[in-house]
Amino acid sequence: MNNDLRDISKIKRATGLSITDIRLVFSAMKNNPDDTIEVIQRFRSQGYTDIKKLLKENYSEGPPLTQKHIKEVENKIGYKLPSQLFELYTQKNGVYFEGAYFPVNESNSWSNDHICIECLFGIGTEMGIEQINQKAFRTDWGYPDIGLVIGDTPSSMHAVIMLDYRHYSNPSVVFVDTPRRHHNAKIIHLANNFESFYKSIQSFST
Repeated sequence: MNNDLRDISKIKRATGLSITDIRLVFSAMKNNPDDTIEVIQRFRSQGYTDIKKLLKENYSEGPPLTQKHIKEVENKIGYKLPSQLFELYTQKNGVYFEGAYFPVNESNSWSNDHICIECLFGIGTEMGIEQINQKAFRTDWGYPDIGLVIGDTPSSMHAVIMLDYRHYSNPSVVFVDTPRRHHNAKIIHLANNFESFYKSIQSFST
């Protein structure tokens, strides 16, 4: 019996899930049996039963994440993520929005009263937060050294969402407008914490 079959048998014994669904999660977890078991058990504790639908709907940016994965990224980037964002990453590894915006009171490259939001970056992908927060990438785009880039707008990285760690260990959320690289960026306060920010995202369709 090869290693993959042995691992799938182990997962089958631990979860009772169908082989087809096990293979979906096993592949997403890069063939790590222990992480696969943890993710499946978390899915079930949250009341999910359709694994294929769940992977498609909830992990649009990257593979499912364990707490171990997230903590490793925290150590790599040198920042402790807000608890609400940490929890979000255990449920959705990156989020894409359709027609989403956030109201603001300052003019910016989008409008006088709102900004558009395209996505919150995931972890472990080409555009994961551990990649876009490398010093060379941030310097090239002219982002201020205030914290972490966590989200993008339809401007393709010319205007981004950041966690601002300058004043609080639980960072505020800001919009950073850099219409031209290497020029002074405009920083607009959005919310005092990530939880308030995430709950206040609105949709043009409603």
